[in-house]
Amino acid sequence: MSKSYINEKARLYDEAYQKDNYFGCRPWLYRPYVRALVSQLRMEKGTTVLDAGCGQGVFTDLFAKEGMSVLGVDFSEVGIRKAKEKYPELSDRFLVFDLENPSDIPKVDCVFIRCCSLYNIQGFRDSASPTENLLGLLRPGGALIFAYSSNLTGKGTTWINHNLDDIEIHFKKSQLKFKIYLINKLDTFVIGRFSFNRFITFINKFACGLSRLSGDIIVIARKLE
Repeated sequence: MSKSYINEKARLYDEAYQKDNYFGCRPWLYRPYVRALVSQLRMEKGTTVLDAGCGQGVFTDLFAKEGMSVLGVDFSEVGIRKAKEKYPELSDRFLVFDLENPSDIPKVDCVFIRCCSLYNIQGFRDSASPTENLLGLLRPGGALIFAYSSNLTGKGTTWINHNLDDIEIHFKKSQLKFKIYLINKLDTFVIGRFSFNRFITFINKFACGLSRLSGDIIVIARKLE
């Protein structure tokens, strides 16, 4: 992506993040979501996690509550400022950072990226970027958790609803070992890590087809040793 495009995106998010909790995240609902991911990957206390595109810091805080050593990064200066104000105990764990141009920061055990605008693009399926950049931030054997809200139609104006086939093609380009799931937030609230299986994915795919309501596509990938 061009630098002008990135700068324009950052400006738009700087404006949006003036509003507290811009995305309306409910921590009570998302904590089981994060806990389920931590359990599914068998992440031990102190595992280093990069919350890539952390926005106002909700998921950074939730991973920290699960005992992870987490760093939240975003290209929006306003988003990072809001995160520091909201979670002062984590203020030294937030950083303005451009995921398209990663600098020398310590490698981490896990990168978590949810609904990031870098993936909200036409041509996502046929491009290995920005996934290759994220893999460069992982230690060998580290885990990438990709989460993306979609109703699977492949359509959208401000938000592109990628389908499961496009997601699979994209991640195959990076020569990764990965699994794809489709969940909704209530799944993890009720059954935790058991949400990550083919049957739940099948049910949610069927429900999306009927209702056009969105679920969360989850890709859990491992960087090769």
